[in-house]
Amino acid sequence: MDQITVAVIGLGYMGKRHLEIWHQLGARVVLCSRDDKSSREYAETYGYPLYTDYMELLEKEKPDAVSICLPTALHYEAVRKFLTHGIAVLCEKPFTTDSAEAEELCRLAEEKNVLLMVGHVVRFTRAYAYLKRCIEEKRFGALKMLEMHRHTTQPTWSAGNWLADVAHSGGAAKDLHIHESDILCHYLGIPQSVLCTGDYTACTTVYTYPDYPAVSASASWRSVPEYPFTAGYDAVFEHAVVQFADFTVTLHEEGKVSYPLLQEDFPQYLRSENALENEIVYFYHCLITGETPELCPPRESLAAMRINEAELRSLQSRCPVSLGE
Repeated sequence: MDQITVAVIGLGYMGKRHLEIWHQLGARVVLCSRDDKSSREYAETYGYPLYTDYMELLEKEKPDAVSICLPTALHYEAVRKFLTHGIAVLCEKPFTTDSAEAEELCRLAEEKNVLLMVGHVVRFTRAYAYLKRCIEEKRFGALKMLEMHRHTTQPTWSAGNWLADVAHSGGAAKDLHIHESDILCHYLGIPQSVLCTGDYTACTTVYTYPDYPAVSASASWRSVPEYPFTAGYDAVFEHAVVQFADFTVTLHEEGKVSYPLLQEDFPQYLRSENALENEIVYFYHCLITGETPELCPPRESLAAMRINEAELRSLQSRCPVSLGE
């Protein structure tokens, strides 16, 4: 494939990061965002055309692919438009505002035979890829317990501060916690039930799996402005403990402590320490080869949404919510 044209729709924090990575990959980039100073400055810095209407962009530029980096409530309509026109779509998470919309988009991509991937960036980190191998291969015996967490300061960087409005974003319980919903779906499948406690800015979920006795995850937005981003896990196996904390994976075995990522061999798409770069490189690979995104298929993103929706219902009812058939 010759140089591809990629449209980046939305130039908030995530849109600018997508723009920078697509630029590094040598794509021709076209932009669509509000006509504000920040967007104009980015367009001028990179020398890329800037549109304020993505339908006009679609008509005039005919991109090969698009990065959808709009507020979540705007994802459905934008993704639907580009899929309808046969344009490959990389959509930021959360996929859409509800699973019914996501189901429709999955069906549309399948009917049109168009590449669709949701940017669940945690899948593209070595620390989490390593844990998945440990679980699937039973390297240290069966998994006995898994605790995961993700915490950060209250977000203030979104356009119009839409993330801080839980009515639009779902708060940390959706926008942040869905990372763990997705990872658990990726590792362990859909749980039988979930019990979520807390509120929309700080919550903990316990997941019921028939083969895994203790699985939980927490997420929070913290009011301290300088609070650092933290994410990690504590995985207890029959014969070892694997921990991810302070950006380091540590393996605890009887009589020794080691750092397994130093010896682990990873595929090419995990070459960078920048997980978003890995994600976009993987999407680009699927685009130019015609391969399906097996590492991050849209149907699994839909399943993660259904898990997260059950968590939100549990949060409201203070009762377990079943995900059984």
